Amino acid sequence: MSYVRPMPEQPATEAVETRAQSDPYQAILDAAPEGILRIDLNGRIAYANRSAAVMLGLSVAELLDRPLRSYIQFLSTATGPGPEHTDDGAINVAGLTLLPLGQDSAWRENGTSFPVEYEAAPLHEDGRSLGAVVTFRDVTGRRSAEVLKDELIALTSHELRSPLTSIRSALGLLAAGHGGLMPPQGQRMFEIAVANTDRLIRLVNDLLDLERIDAGHVRITRVPCRVGELLSQSADGMRPIAQDAGVAIQVIPNDARVSGDPDRLLQVLTNLLANAIKFSPHSGGTVWLDAEATAAEVVIRVRDEGRGIPTAKLETIFDRFVQVDAGDAREKGGTGLGLAISRSIVKQHGGQIWAESTVGVGTILCVALPYHSADSARLAA
Repeated sequence: MSYVRPMPEQPATEAVETRAQSDPYQAILDAAPEGILRIDLNGRIAYANRSAAVMLGLSVAELLDRPLRSYIQFLSTATGPGPEHTDDGAINVAGLTLLPLGQDSAWRENGTSFPVEYEAAPLHEDGRSLGAVVTFRDVTGRRSAEVLKDELIALTSHELRSPLTSIRSALGLLAAGHGGLMPPQGQRMFEIAVANTDRLIRLVNDLLDLERIDAGHVRITRVPCRVGELLSQSADGMRPIAQDAGVAIQVIPNDARVSGDPDRLLQVLTNLLANAIKFSPHSGGTVWLDAEATAAEVVIRVRDEGRGIPTAKLETIFDRFVQVDAGDAREKGGTGLGLAISRSIVKQHGGQIWAESTVGVGTILCVALPYHSADSARLAA
């Protein structure tokens, strides 16, 4: 059933416009690039800055006293009084629920829509509820740039993979001596070329993998997966690399089951283990892999004894091409995409991924996944 946008109310009275323009901070608020709206207890617009009016296609005077829902439609019906926070952090105002932040669409006066990022907060004065404040910004340009960037990355990656594969094959044959004996210096140059070509191929494959996942082109097959088996399989696959680095892997089994794609979940655990091994101390150390079953989910943890991550960078490590230190890419290798891929896979499974760390002590990478449905029903009973 399609939604019919309500017809706008009559323009605000001159008295309302005069009150808005008498605000001594009006010039400052009008200079803000974000749209700012104050919503009264009746769900109507009691204040609007110039940016909000321009984005919505009206003057400030025309916008005042109109229902918020005429323009901002990422709201849902609320049942409680407002403005108060609900259990999920949303704000109730006049039978409407404003999420504290998010991305959605807003509507102009001419009936067209545009993408926005928004935030909402309750407004109080002397302990008295006055309504709420909504700020929003038009992200049309950013969305267009992201689409162009994604298309460019996908196109470039596809065009690079074929020639890189051919170059790698030729270099591999030469490095193996099929082109005749080479002096030691020439042999070393071929080995370096092979290693760097392998790294480029991994980068291209990771880019393509990430783009497919983010675009929803990777099909997730959900089956019951035993967490203990996933932990053991990922550890077994990474033990040769860990042994070369002098790192021991300790697995603490768990009998819980989650619902997901076992191959993709193994890819996540392998990425987390590779990261933990890479940042373990040069003298070696231990990486622990365990899981804890809570009331609603299973939390898998990968803990290392590395240098740790500063608090300010705990969120950014899951972004593309991010390294904790500028020299990590040269010293430790990697494409900088493993954790970004892991985050996308975990989100597709309805889970969460995050990092906890103490500088100088180590880091814990955590993945929370929902129970398998049968186990969830059994636990609820």
